[in-house]
This record gives sequence, C-alpha cells and structure tokens, in this order.
Amino acid sequence: MSFRFATSLFLMVVANLWQGCNAQAGDNPNALAVGKSAKIQTPVDIQTNPVANFNWKTREEVLNMRKKEIYKYPQLLLNTYTPYPPIWGAVEDNRPWWGTTGTCIWGEGQKSIEGPAEESRYILNPFMLVGVNPATLSIWNPSRIRKDELNDPKFPYFWYPESIRFEAAKSFATATFNISQYLADIRKTGALNQPNIMPNQFSLVAYNARDFGYGYIWLNEARSINVSNDNRFTEPTTIRQMLHCGGTCGYEGGCNNMSPFMKEIDRCRINKLPARACVYLWRDEPQNVAKRPDFIFLLDFK
Repeated sequence: MSFRFATSLFLMVVANLWQGCNAQAGDNPNALAVGKSAKIQTPVDIQTNPVANFNWKTREEVLNMRKKEIYKYPQLLLNTYTPYPPIWGAVEDNRPWWGTTGTCIWGEGQKSIEGPAEESRYILNPFMLVGVNPATLSIWNPSRIRKDELNDPKFPYFWYPESIRFEAAKSFATATFNISQYLADIRKTGALNQPNIMPNQFSLVAYNARDFGYGYIWLNEARSINVSNDNRFTEPTTIRQMLHCGGTCGYEGGCNNMSPFMKEIDRCRINKLPARACVYLWRDEPQNVAKRPDFIFLLDFK
C-alpha cells in the first residue's frame, strides 16, 4: 500500500468514524470546538511559529505570548482559554529556561540557558497538541560549530513543524515535519560527531493536548506508518507533562523546563521515511484503547 493511498484511506475512515465526537471536559474547563461542537466545517491551516527567548520573563508574559497565538483562531475554541494550573502553576517568574543551544550543545551548567527556550517550540505552537522531541542531544561536536551558527535561530537543533492543519468537524489534526530536509541541513553544517548519523528516535510532548483538556494519550502503532514505540504500551496513559522550575539545567537557582519523564512515550522511532505517528487523545480516562478517541493527532514525517 502506498503512503499516499494509505493517507487517503485513513482520512476517509476518520471522517466517518469520528464525526460528531464530543467528550466531557472533566476538571479542565478548556476545550476545543470539535466534532458536533465544531464552529467551522472547513480545514484550518495554523501558522507555525519559530522558537523564542523566554529568559527572565514572568510566567504571565510567556502565557500572554501563548494566548496571542491561541486567539488567532477563536473558531477552534469552544469557549475562552484559561491556562490550566497543573501545567503552568510551577513556572517561576524571572528565571531562565533551558535553551536550545544549552540543551543540545553545552548541557548542564552556566551555558544551559543559552539560545531560545526549547519549550517555546511547543508553547508558541499551542495547536500542535502533540509535538515531537528528537534524540539529537549528543549528535553535535561543539568545536565544529561557528559562533554565528550557535546564534542562528534556524540552526537545525530540532525538528520543527512545517505545517499544522486542523479538521475540527472531524476531530483530528495533522502536523507535518520535513525530516528529509532536516537531515540535509544538519549534514551541511559539518558539525556532527558522526557524518552519517540519522537521528530517528523521538519522544512525544503532549502538554498542549493536556492544556486543552485531553488527559490521556496512546500511540496507535497499527494505524501509524513506519513508526514504532520501543516502550510499547497497550493502555491509555495519563498525560503528566507540566512545566516547572527545576535544577536539571545546573544553573544556579534552576531553570524552567518540562517534567516529568514519561517512559510510555519517550522511545518512539521512525523506521523509514515517509512515516506517520497516529496519536489517540481522550478527555476522560477510557476503559481501554478500543474506546473511540476524542481527538486524533497525526504526525507526518516526510
């Protein structure tokens, strides 16, 4: 079966199967206007945003940046948006954040806060309900990276979404990542430890989904294409990811970052390109994975 044919078939199945899905909100008042509650029947293309520096900003300043992106698409909100305290309540004002350069190049210590905040790739792309964090932390040789590259926000530290499309009435969305271009870009830098390395492992980052009321997640490998999970799990798992100020960065006083480690979604793998990860989301705890998801988020890798 070709990737294009599989895509078309999958979308037809989703359109028929999940039309009218409308789950309960649970203890989180935030909700997307999807399924029967959809305010728009046509696809919505979401603007993707680059990373940004959050160092020394207050929590309110960061959340205002997030809200600005959310309210660009009021047709996707069921009501108003209020940051969910279990995710944002432990972010500390006027503290640094783990930086992209710090995370990928320097590691723990005083340089850990250098570069745009790594979490900004999710915080400023709030409708990317499920993001990816590729295993690229040890692939670089700092001595081979020029200073101008370190300061370039477009330096290929991570995989960034090329596009995000919402199909609100059908309760699914797709984020697309150009991994082939990413691999070409990292090789052009000449800064790799091993010139032929092809980072293909990734973890799922789902606190955006949690912020909009989806409390449970499962990677459906059967409906994925060329994607597997080394830590295969057969039951929905609670999305525990949140943001707080912790000491892992090694910077005095700590840095704002994501926690905790979730083994269930931390060892996913692209086996070959093109690929797709099919992620199920539920608002309330389902009895098992056979229960109809409240939302399907697709991650397409080309």
